[in-house]
Amino acid sequence: GFQFPKIKFIGIPSFKSDEEVPRSRVEKGPEEEELLLRSVINHCQRDKNEHTNDVSTCLEASFYWEPALEESYSVACKIFEEIFSYQKSTRSPRKIILSFPSMSRQTDLENLANVLQSNECGLLLGIEDAVSELYPSSPAPYISITFPAESDVEPNMVVKESEQASCDDARTNTEDWVNNFLGLYRLCPYTSSVTRAAVGLKSVGVPVGGVHITVGHTGYCNIPSKRKLNAAEVTSL
Repeated sequence: GFQFPKIKFIGIPSFKSDEEVPRSRVEKGPEEEELLLRSVINHCQRDKNEHTNDVSTCLEASFYWEPALEESYSVACKIFEEIFSYQKSTRSPRKIILSFPSMSRQTDLENLANVLQSNECGLLLGIEDAVSELYPSSPAPYISITFPAESDVEPNMVVKESEQASCDDARTNTEDWVNNFLGLYRLCPYTSSVTRAAVGLKSVGVPVGGVHITVGHTGYCNIPSKRKLNAAEVTSL
């Protein structure tokens, strides 16, 4: 009778996912990382005619290259750090660009950009616009944040509004932010809502519980460092 011929599989080539390509280029060494960096910069200035080695000049932005950051929470921390740093600076140029070639989940960067460009978050942080571009559309994932011109910003606007808010309003607004931003967009991988925090940390002795919100003016420096919490603590100042 007829028999199918035996087929011997020598090996099936493995293909890297899109998210792994920029990171693999960084891992190849400094020369390849430098090429990747230049390609990202050229991509960001693709609509401009300037040709210069000065990144800030050619992009009309402050550019941050962060190849060491892989986890989404580290990326988010860096972004917020630079946002707050910008607010204390001379506010020039009006744009900051941060690229994270080694980021393990690029889609989280897109989610964060959507949060930052929302009306609520934009007003709170003084952001005019936030957009992201991921690989392969860009050589490496990056987020671009634009701030309004200084003439359009009312001095101490956020501070004045916060001083007028009551303690109940501060607590309610914080709970709403945790539920509809922090939890909804998974900015913290361990918090899904006000009632469910520290999810997935049982192995290190932290049980699931609600987010503890403290309203006051004590600041983080006055929270006892050895205090044991059942879940995350958010302090609204």
